[in-house]
Amino acid sequence: NFWLKRTEPLAASDDYDSVWGVDGPGTTGFTFLNGQIYLFVNYDTGGNQARLITNRVFRDPSAWYNFHVTFDRANGTAAQRLRLYVNGVEETSFATDERSNISSSSSSGWNVSGLTAAINRRSGASDSRYHNGYLAQFYNIDGAVVAPTEFAETKDGVWIPKAYSGSYGNNGWLLPFANAASSGASAFFSDSGNS
Repeated sequence: NFWLKRTEPLAASDDYDSVWGVDGPGTTGFTFLNGQIYLFVNYDTGGNQARLITNRVFRDPSAWYNFHVTFDRANGTAAQRLRLYVNGVEETSFATDERSNISSSSSSGWNVSGLTAAINRRSGASDSRYHNGYLAQFYNIDGAVVAPTEFAETKDGVWIPKAYSGSYGNNGWLLPFANAASSGASAFFSDSGNS
């Protein structure tokens, strides 16, 4: 779960604008391309991927968005193995939906020892594909599927952040991206009980 605000508009012809990625046998990541969101999940050691690409485009540089992604490879319903929520509402309209490729043995690569993850860019060979914008309150919850309402709520008709109080799992964390001048090193990383 994370908050994102672009600093420049996306044109229809824009190349990859990568928010996060994992370098593994394939590339797993969250990327804007031509204004659409591309979720790539590497699902086996052969580099095969399952893609989830929105019909909706995100080109407004003035808006903060709250994005919530869940990965539940063992779910018996294909549409619930990889899910995307925007400001608390699940996206259901996709130009490409390959979630049925994900099996109970699939791996996203996220939180996997030996694989490099990156935030604000893609990882590995495509690491020059940087994100243009701001990030805030970037949560990683390991080993559990958590609802977006654990991180944000509606007040006076507006979706706003709230403090998460649940478990982070074995490898979970919070990157608050607070003001470093006032908060020091803890502005960028909250240990959340894990090292």
